[in-house]
Amino acid sequence: VYGKPAGPRQDSHGREAFDDPHEEPHRRQSVLLSDLWEDLHPERKPSRPHEDSSNLKSCGEEKLFSCQTCGKRFKFLNSLLVHNRTHGEENLYVCKICGKRFGDKSLSNHLRTHTGERPFACDTCGKSFARNDSLLDHLKTHTGEKLYSCETCGKTFLRSGQLSRHSRIHSGEKRYSCSTCGERFNYSSVLKRHMRMHTSEKPYSCQLCGKSFSQNGNLHFHMKTHTGEKQYSCQLCGKSFIRSHSLVIVHMRTQFSRRLTSSTPWAW
Repeated sequence: VYGKPAGPRQDSHGREAFDDPHEEPHRRQSVLLSDLWEDLHPERKPSRPHEDSSNLKSCGEEKLFSCQTCGKRFKFLNSLLVHNRTHGEENLYVCKICGKRFGDKSLSNHLRTHTGERPFACDTCGKSFARNDSLLDHLKTHTGEKLYSCETCGKTFLRSGQLSRHSRIHSGEKRYSCSTCGERFNYSSVLKRHMRMHTSEKPYSCQLCGKSFSQNGNLHFHMKTHTGEKQYSCQLCGKSFIRSHSLVIVHMRTQFSRRLTSSTPWAW
């Protein structure tokens, strides 16, 4: 990226000048990197970063570039430059809907969370997505491609994040801790549900009767009380239930105890 172009000439400041006006922004970025390097490390006086891209990286694995705002350290100078945008005036892209600021043009991706726009469509099934990378992941469901494999059990996954979550089943890692009671969980989503026990938050509401629930699954079962759907049936007496728990734990226990004390033959 920062190698010299063929046949460079110099401007009045002794810096490379370009005949192509499109290369001017790249020259300015290169000069900015050079100046910032020398400001951070005046004692080194290295060759400018646009002359040697290795200067963008510190020696070995040491992280020499520190953010003056939060103290976070980086191995690469350009990584520090990108990070600095998250703190100050360079957050030029502002969402007019929620006010969230961005350091680059990822604002366009963010805006789709408000507009619901999904410009990336699957040619196979027609399903659409807000981001192109989401579409690429989806396409693997049609091709059957699964690039990530668990070394313990061999199960394969479409995404590296899915493999990472799955691996916690084998490792027993519980990285998420409840700040109220100290109980630990494998996944952040499980911790989030657990926290509602402490906060009494019930974000899922029935649109028919207004009753609220802490978990979406409980709302799902509740909706069946309005529709009358009972998909679990007792094979002994034919009685139906909304929940499998009600059938297996309560009703079947009663049925077995009755049959054991009855002379009525078992009928399945």
